[in-house]
Amino acid sequence: MPKQINKKISVVIPIYNTEKFLVKTLDSVINQTYKNLEIICVNDGSTDNSLNILTSYAKNDFRIKIINKPNSGLSDARNTGIDAASGEYIAFVDSDDYIDKDFYEKLMESIQKSGADVAMTSTKCFKNGNFKEVLKPYIETVCESAVAKIRILRGGGVWDKLYALSLLNDRGIRFPSGKNYEGNIFLLKVAFHANKIYFSPNTFYNYCLRENSISTSKDNISKNLQDRCYILEEMCKFISENKFAYKEKFYAHKYILRSICDKNDIYITNMPLIIKNICFLSIITHLGLKFPKYCCKFLQYKLKKIIKGVSYV
Repeated sequence: MPKQINKKISVVIPIYNTEKFLVKTLDSVINQTYKNLEIICVNDGSTDNSLNILTSYAKNDFRIKIINKPNSGLSDARNTGIDAASGEYIAFVDSDDYIDKDFYEKLMESIQKSGADVAMTSTKCFKNGNFKEVLKPYIETVCESAVAKIRILRGGGVWDKLYALSLLNDRGIRFPSGKNYEGNIFLLKVAFHANKIYFSPNTFYNYCLRENSISTSKDNISKNLQDRCYILEEMCKFISENKFAYKEKFYAHKYILRSICDKNDIYITNMPLIIKNICFLSIITHLGLKFPKYCCKFLQYKLKKIIKGVSYV
């Protein structure tokens, strides 16, 4: 690791009742080859043994800072971490995931090499402990145009990236309070405002999908549908307010549609429910574009059956 790279990275870990996974997460962060870390653990009102685990780790590693707060959700926990961060760069790790040992070393090298505001890498997906797939591995590349930066996004995962903290603070980029699918609007804003996004294929974030998580639990279907509609409309408003050029708008709306059409999304199997509960006509109005047929599985269904102004669930 070149000696000149010693800028502090603030690692924000939101925690809510993840005692079964937290040790592995913390071990993967404190044992990074890149040592200049500030590890901000935001305990979001956990009622299990998570706080005791954090306290034990903090006694042995001065880099760990614990922030206790009442439970208010993932977005608020991450925002609390951003506001408390003192590093020049910031990253996010979910408390049931883990990262490769050289994760931040490789991303810092990428940032130094490219001068980019953001560096990102590949993600390995695990389901119930079993390896599933690598999310769209790319070759090493630098994205500078708005179109290129938007095109490299893949869903709403904010954790496989390293960001200049000044980018988030100067542009006022935060997560929407109390909403799921918060990463999609966050990343669209990041991509639009970042000078460059550098993709490094040489290390991995390890994303662990569990049964009954926020994104998979059928118990959350009503709230998730409402939140999904809110986030989609916020993304469309952002595009409109920032006067995206035609190509930028085209690829941004493809990104928006991919955000709700993942092939593994449980909602695809509940398509009639989604059609009834997401006001697509308002989204089309915001975009000011016709939907290319290949962009979205939703277009397999007749838009004329969607009633304009339909209520949320």
